[in-house]
Amino acid sequence: MSTPPPTIARAEDSPAASLRREGLERWRANDFAGASEVLARAVALAPQDPASRLDFGIALQGAGRHGEAVEALTAAQQLLPNDAAPFLHAAVSLMALGRMHEALQAASDVRHRAPNSPQTHYT
Repeated sequence: MSTPPPTIARAEDSPAASLRREGLERWRANDFAGASEVLARAVALAPQDPASRLDFGIALQGAGRHGEAVEALTAAQQLLPNDAAPFLHAAVSLMALGRMHEALQAASDVRHRAPNSPQTHYT
C-alpha cells in the first residue's frame, strides 16, 4: 500500500486569497464599501501581498475614501515600485483631495518608474 503524496497548500487556496476573490466580486458589483472591508481583511492576513494592497487602495478610492486610498496605495507602491497602477491611482485620489501638486508629481514620477507601461503615456 503506497502512501499518498503530501498535500501542498497553494497560495490561491489561502484565506487571504479567498478574501481577495470575495472583495473583487464585490468590486465588480460596484460595492466598493463592501469590497474595501473584505480587502482590508485580506491585507491584514497577507500584508506583503502586492495585489491585495493595490486592490484595497482602489476599492477605497471607489468608495470615495481618498485619504485612506492614498495611504493604501502608498503601501502598494512600496511593494510594486515598477508598476504604474498604484502611482496613477494615488494621483487620482490626491486630485480628489485637492492636492494637485502632489498628484502631478505622482503622475510624473510614474513615467520614470514604469516607462514601458502603456498607462504612463496617458499622464
